[in-house]
Formats: sequence, structure tokens, C-alpha cells
Amino acid sequence: GGSKTNMKADRYANRGRAAPKVLELTPAGEAALGEELDALELRHANALEAAPWPRVARRVAAARAGAYLVAKALAGKVLGGCREKTALAEELLRQARDAAVEANFTIRTLEKPLGEVSKRAYALHNAFDTLTDATNREFYDKPCRPVFGACCVRDA
Repeated sequence: GGSKTNMKADRYANRGRAAPKVLELTPAGEAALGEELDALELRHANALEAAPWPRVARRVAAARAGAYLVAKALAGKVLGGCREKTALAEELLRQARDAAVEANFTIRTLEKPLGEVSKRAYALHNAFDTLTDATNREFYDKPCRPVFGACCVRDA
């Protein structure tokens, strides 16, 4: 078997093509293939050994058995991967719901204090603008003269 496979691979390499993949069967696959071949031989017992049909039938049976086993294994892996991803997605959704509940609670708890902070920040920002604006400074830096004893008037 091994040298024959190497000869085929060399033949394909010399033609510039990749060698076809060789399907290796598991023990269960070999057993299934053996049963299939036995059934074929019983059905076609009267065919001549030199006739091409038994060889073709064996190749078809081997390909069918191998394809079935590969498909079954792939389906199992795909389903297993889907189950894992579904479980992960459900866990992430649960964590997101928990985080949303916590965020809503935090917002409700801090709503009033944040409103007060916002008012204070506005007052500080307004005072800063008043003190640093050149036009305002020109007006507020003028001397004040008392009018009627209690009011302060700045000359414009």
C-alpha cells in the first residue's frame, strides 16, 4: 500500500497537480466497508473475476462508506460547535441583562445628585466666562459711583 500511494503522488506531482487525498477509514468504517463489499459480492457472484464490475463496485462502496463516515463525523463536530456557541451566547446575553439592570439602578440612584452637579457646573462655567471675557472685564473693571447712597452705577 505505501509505495503504491507514493508512486501515485509522484505521478501527480510530475503533472503539476496535487495528489488526491487518501481516505483512511476508522475500524468502524472498515467494518462497514467490509459488510458492503460482502453484500456486493453475494449479489454479483456470477460475474467474472476479470470483469471490471467488481473493481468498480468496490471503489464505489469504499467511497460511499468513507463519505458516510466523514459526513457523520463532520455533522457531529458542527453540532457540537453550535451547541457550544449557543451556550456561550446565552451566557453573554445573561451577563448583558444583568449589566443593564445594574446600569438602570445606578442611573436612578444618581439622577438627582447629577442634576445638582450639573446646575453647579453651569454656575461655575458662567462665572468663569464672566471673569475671563474681555468685553465683560471692560465693564466690570470700571469704578463704581454711588447713586442715592445704595446703588452703584458704572459709566458706560
